[in-house]
Amino acid sequence: MLIAALSTTVVTTTAYFPEFSAESLHLGSSGYGALVACLGIGALPGALLAARLAGKDRGRRVALAALGTGAATLLTGLAPVPALAFAGTILIGLASICLLALANTLVQLLAPPYLRGGIMGLWVMMMPGMTPITGFATGFLTDSLGPRSVFFAITIAMTVLVACCWRPLRRDALPDA
Repeated sequence: MLIAALSTTVVTTTAYFPEFSAESLHLGSSGYGALVACLGIGALPGALLAARLAGKDRGRRVALAALGTGAATLLTGLAPVPALAFAGTILIGLASICLLALANTLVQLLAPPYLRGGIMGLWVMMMPGMTPITGFATGFLTDSLGPRSVFFAITIAMTVLVACCWRPLRRDALPDA
């Protein structure tokens, strides 16, 4: 559930991408559109990668996808030129969709059959339900510290999430399918 909540900061970019495009990359509205398009360009291979990664070690793969999302976010936030920001945003799209797909699968497999519908309902509501909170937080960071600060905050949050969840996601604790 924490992954779903935190992922809203990555995939709901309306609070910080416009300013990142304008202030950091000096691109304006067309640059903003290109950044959002790059998320979509990365999403398709990310979904295909998640499908390919089905099997053993699901928990570890979720943790690695979260670290990959954090790393791609950091790369994008540090990008000194638009071309690197576009490449980093494609990687964010790839890693974040892979993360969400793997985590969604894991939640479904770990939920007891008699609770699966309710747990999946909660999972599906976490992203839109957390958007007002994460949107406010990313908007506040953007306004007070600049748009690049959001990328660093997301990277830190993903790293902390993985550090806190690494043991519960270890291989022995999860069913194989």
